[in-house]
Amino acid sequence: MPPTFAALAPGGVAVSRKTLPGGIVVTEHELFVPLDHASPDGKTITLFVREVAKAGKEKDDSMPFILYLQGGPGFPSPRVSAPPGGWMKVALDSFRVLLFDQRGTGGVWGFSKVYPWNGRIQP
Repeated sequence: MPPTFAALAPGGVAVSRKTLPGGIVVTEHELFVPLDHASPDGKTITLFVREVAKAGKEKDDSMPFILYLQGGPGFPSPRVSAPPGGWMKVALDSFRVLLFDQRGTGGVWGFSKVYPWNGRIQP
């Protein structure tokens, strides 16, 4: 059995869930992770992940996750269209798709919040 999202991110929380036209459900998650893994009880940062699933499959633990990472510099994670098209439409037949905002272009702290000009973490 594949791990549940909660098992992947024990410090995470689903902040919203929306059903979109075209039969897809989008759940937005915030994951709270240590800024320094050598100090797990220290400061944390928030990572943003958007989960996309076919309606009725959003809580189906038998549906595995697939993580999509944007490859080009300076571009955000793809935005969800309704109904889905292209690779997303095909992927949703077999997976719950995770769109990770790895560059701070959506729901996470911007880079300057974590590493401002003076190198100190902002509160």
